[in-house]
Amino acid sequence: MLKVVIGSYRVFAAGFLFMVFGLGALFLSSVVFTFIKIFIKDRRKRTLYSRAFTSNSFKLYLISGTVLGIFRIRFNNLDVINNDKGVIFIANHPSLLDYVLITSAVKNTSVVVKNTLTRNFFVKGIIECNNYISNSKDCIDVMDMSSKMLQSGDNLLIFPEGTRTVDKNNIKFLHGFTSLALKGNFNIRPIILKMKGRALRKNGPFYLVYYSTIDYEIEVKEIFNTKEFVESQGDIPASALSRRMAKHLQNFYKEELTKIS
Repeated sequence: MLKVVIGSYRVFAAGFLFMVFGLGALFLSSVVFTFIKIFIKDRRKRTLYSRAFTSNSFKLYLISGTVLGIFRIRFNNLDVINNDKGVIFIANHPSLLDYVLITSAVKNTSVVVKNTLTRNFFVKGIIECNNYISNSKDCIDVMDMSSKMLQSGDNLLIFPEGTRTVDKNNIKFLHGFTSLALKGNFNIRPIILKMKGRALRKNGPFYLVYYSTIDYEIEVKEIFNTKEFVESQGDIPASALSRRMAKHLQNFYKEELTKIS
């Protein structure tokens, strides 16, 4: 009986929390970020302020979910990112909240978003103010915009699988992020997302929180030095090098994720 009561409470609390997330995103996008655009004319200052505001808003949201008993969240080795500039952050993608989790901890980070989101009334203001990159452009334009952003000192978050992880033992990385890293000699910071719980996974609705709290452990790894990797591979074509580098990091993630019980 106690399990039924606790599970039912979690479903109610999670439903309330996600409703608040949607309404909060709408308020921020249509009101708060509209005022930010009006009062902060300098594009660079506006972007930095907007990203910091977004990060702190996500942090407050996650704290609320933790207090309500929906999440348990632990960050490991987080302090190593404090001085990261012009770094490509990569992460596996087990759940719906992965972007929120990482952005809550890293203030000055851009991300490539689906073009449909730039027209979404709930988030389009946030995307515009944060100067996120839309994938509506062709690959060359996206690469150029990403490269310029990294050269300016911004970090860039990429989920190399391109979609949410279905099987942590069989992840497959696309190699666009390694092509970007090789093109501009940008270093890569792997972030390992370990998750326990059935809710918020791909095809896992929020009400599956009935069975357990959603447990996250986010582990920040040491920097992956692109230049050192290139030097270790000898003289091979850039396209082959890009695929080899993506495969190398893919295998690194597989090894790390198999450690999860």
